Amino acid sequence: MDLYDKWKRRKMWQNILIVGIIVILVMLLSVFCLFLGIRHRGKEALEASGSCGQSETETQLEESSSVLSYDGENYEYRKNLLTFLVLGIDDYETVSPAVDGISGGQSDAMFLVVVDLDREKISVIAINRNAMVTLDVYDRAGEYMYQWYGQITLQHGYGDGMEISCERTARTVSRLFYQIPINGYFSVNMGAIGAINDAVGGVELVSMDDFYFPDFTPREGETIRLEGMQAYYYLKYRDITVFESASERLERQKQYLSAFAKQVLEKTKRNIAFPLKLYQEIEPYVVTNLDSSEMIYLASEVAGYDFDDVEILSVPGETVMGEQFEEFYIDEDAFYQMVLSVFYEKADEEIESLSEK
Repeated sequence: MDLYDKWKRRKMWQNILIVGIIVILVMLLSVFCLFLGIRHRGKEALEASGSCGQSETETQLEESSSVLSYDGENYEYRKNLLTFLVLGIDDYETVSPAVDGISGGQSDAMFLVVVDLDREKISVIAINRNAMVTLDVYDRAGEYMYQWYGQITLQHGYGDGMEISCERTARTVSRLFYQIPINGYFSVNMGAIGAINDAVGGVELVSMDDFYFPDFTPREGETIRLEGMQAYYYLKYRDITVFESASERLERQKQYLSAFAKQVLEKTKRNIAFPLKLYQEIEPYVVTNLDSSEMIYLASEVAGYDFDDVEILSVPGETVMGEQFEEFYIDEDAFYQMVLSVFYEKADEEIESLSEK
């Protein structure tokens, strides 16, 4: 082979290599643009949402709650917030429609997750399942009847056990929190806990109680790594004969959620699609109004947040024994101040108050 032929062959392979590099770059650029497009659609959808906690006649954020007053100061609702209702339903099976309009199941775990886009911060507010609130009551056929004062865990039961139950629960939670907009809900049956836990490699924490299950016997103060059904025991178990056992369980749920969220964040930093993969694994147990584009947007948004700064709060109040069951009565003044600190900021200028405290 003469020098000219060698030069031609080398030139051919150089051209092939250049074309190959260009093709790879175009493919990567296409994937990146697709990701940006999906992310943008998710962002727009979430910014336009907020009505799942409102009735048909309510606006996304009623004027009566856009400005609140406290101790002579006016507070405005902070705009760059995304708020999500997370529910743990007392059902071990996969989700399916309820047999009637009053068998939707109770929400044994209830959290508001607030994503502050300006401060790049997440706040989690735990709501006691026995918190006494105004409930919307429906009959077996799903027809509205009246309002009743009872434990907030019962609201999910008045519905189909799926979207309608979640919508009605979101509406009740929004009403409790002075009509804040709720951008989405994520409800999961307790039967998915083991799979969720193992998907992040198990969760390590310090046991807050003694447990006496055949295959799960940690003692209070012992460092443990929860695997499979152990996570279910830790999050679900309570001794109903012990006063305030629901409140003690809520503290364990808060502890677990904090540890779990940190591990999800670490995996999301390595793989932005991890939350979507996690959702796909447990989808049969889940009811949500969030689509894949919204999940991808949220994952990409919070991936850079510092989960050591996650604020874990509880609706303040105290538990008393009712005629049959425990009842949690909210400390209205402390609760009002908590709502202001998370969702509101002092008004820049004097505004005529639309809500007086």
